[in-house]
Amino acid sequence: MRTLYDVLGLSRSASTAQVETAYRTALAELGKTGTDADDMIRAKAIGEAYSILGSPTRREAYDARLRHKETAPVTIVVEEKRTPWLPIIALAVVLVAALTYYKVQAQRTAAAAAAVEAITAAAAAAEAARLQEAVESRQAQQVLNERRRAEEQRRREIAMARMEPRVVYVERETESISAERRREQTLERIKAEQRNEEMLARQRIHEQTIGMQRALDIPIVKH
Repeated sequence: MRTLYDVLGLSRSASTAQVETAYRTALAELGKTGTDADDMIRAKAIGEAYSILGSPTRREAYDARLRHKETAPVTIVVEEKRTPWLPIIALAVVLVAALTYYKVQAQRTAAAAAAVEAITAAAAAAEAARLQEAVESRQAQQVLNERRRAEEQRRREIAMARMEPRVVYVERETESISAERRREQTLERIKAEQRNEEMLARQRIHEQTIGMQRALDIPIVKH
């Protein structure tokens, strides 16, 4: 009777570490011999064996079933009648062949489903990696933009520092021109006031002269 220990090439006294090693070795041997279909079936069998023998609880239950099968009594019935062995054997062969076929188909279906799950998991991992790469790219771009803004600000500050003496000179020149204009405007105002005062003085002198002539009855001569 072929057991799960036989699938991994182990004895029933093998330790958990030996089960792990045998499982990895059996997986590594896949693909070296046989067809892809055979490898898929063997991979399924190896996986089932490891899932049971790799768990202490499942292994204990499996060992108990093995011991029960090995110690079960075998009942031999002797019949006097001749049994039609050929039809029975033919039927048994057909049944075994049918069961083997369905079992192989089930194993292939399970292997195909496992392959699909593996492909789906790989696609999900690739998508997660792509999203992570996009996030890292955006973060790197943000850092680069911040560096560019800082560099632009530094250049503006340097330009302003270089322009500051010129700005001070222009402000001083502007202030000097404004002061000169204010002085000119003041002189013009003073001159205008002087002209007004002279005109007022002439007018007062003229009025005084007219008053004196009237007082002395001197004919007024208009100039």
